[in-house]
Amino acid sequence: MRHVMALVGSRGDVQPALAVALELRRRGHEVVTGVAPNLVPLAARLGLDPVPLGIDSAALLGSDLVRRDLRSGSPVRRVRALRAISSAGWDELRTGLLALLDDVGGADTVVTGLLGQEVAAAVAESRGLRMAALHYCPVRSNGTVSPVNGVRGPAATRAAWALGERVRWGLTRRAENEQRVELGLGSTRVHLPTRLRDAGAVEVQAYDPVLVPGLADEWGPRRPLIGFLALDDDARARLGEAGSAPAPAPASTRASTNWRRGWTPGTRPSTSGSAPCPWRTRPGCSPPSPPPARTSG
Repeated sequence: MRHVMALVGSRGDVQPALAVALELRRRGHEVVTGVAPNLVPLAARLGLDPVPLGIDSAALLGSDLVRRDLRSGSPVRRVRALRAISSAGWDELRTGLLALLDDVGGADTVVTGLLGQEVAAAVAESRGLRMAALHYCPVRSNGTVSPVNGVRGPAATRAAWALGERVRWGLTRRAENEQRVELGLGSTRVHLPTRLRDAGAVEVQAYDPVLVPGLADEWGPRRPLIGFLALDDDARARLGEAGSAPAPAPASTRASTNWRRGWTPGTRPSTSGSAPCPWRTRPGCSPPSPPPARTSG
């Protein structure tokens, strides 16, 4: 299978996904890696042959938009800055990802992190491709983990998430629909989490389920909690970072980080005939078969 990684943001956003790219390649999959221009050297040192994608995240973080406008004493100016930051680099990401897909002759899956997934999802929809996203903390509505302190109980927790999603949608709706129009898709009134759910997209939760008890049961296999993603010793050595990888988790914890509770790792082969398609760096974990690719139109 061919996976195109569309990875933008800072090193903290990108490096865990690079660990996924390395493991996918080790297991026989073809991986095409696009990363923020300032992180191309990082991915290159890992041997991933990256191509620049989107905008320079370091330049954005050092811009007046972030360092001045976002800290302004004017609420109006702060909201405008937040809206601009939320969609910064989306045009470059869209055009770059389309060009990358054309250069490699398409893909089976588009994989992205939390940042830029609005664009990646629209591109995948326009090309009829599967999509998967990597999340490093809970960012979807649930009744288990509140997005703000002091909120307790499933009903209040879900209400807090609903409010947060409405605010986010208010900030990005115009920009998302502009991207969709550029891709030949119709504008939408439905926010991204619902669209991804309806498309059957896999949203991989790359953090330890021990930290969020009950969330894995609530979300099920479409949002599997797989544990943290880390580079192995060989990859860290290429970056000049000495030290051993984290110790393996106890057996009880490992069992809960599989894609399906009660599922035996390694028993579902890839449909392409290559090794199972993993989403974490520890061996023996492969995901369920993704949903059929959707056709555009």
